[in-house]
Amino acid sequence: MITDKMDWIDLDTTPVEEQGAQVGEPDALRKMKDEARRMQALLRQKLGEPPMGVSFGVYRNEHDFGPYYSLRVYYDTTSSDAVAYALACEGEFPETWNDTTPVDWRRYRSLMKGGEGQDVVAMDGANANAQGSAADNR
Repeated sequence: MITDKMDWIDLDTTPVEEQGAQVGEPDALRKMKDEARRMQALLRQKLGEPPMGVSFGVYRNEHDFGPYYSLRVYYDTTSSDAVAYALACEGEFPETWNDTTPVDWRRYRSLMKGGEGQDVVAMDGANANAQGSAADNR
């Protein structure tokens, strides 16, 4: 469930080194949705099931050249586990569809300050969606 304590990180629907569906090509929106679901499954395979306070969603974005989809990782900003998992989704974003090496998302806790019961923010002090994510720039 998404609440007012949730923030999000937008991720690509395909790994960095893979070609994904492009805006304007035939059946692109269906392909992008399929890619987003596949990416969600791949992230779960790499990182394990998300902790409480994390959910995934396929998000439609409007653009001058046409709509496209991204995979959103929603996370509870008051939960260090939820923030760590979301940061790991971005930091361990797959290079290829075969990038299935397991990663312990808990090591991302060391990148944060704050604690339970208050907003947990990455060390640079920026919320992921306020500054944009690295995945946005791919």
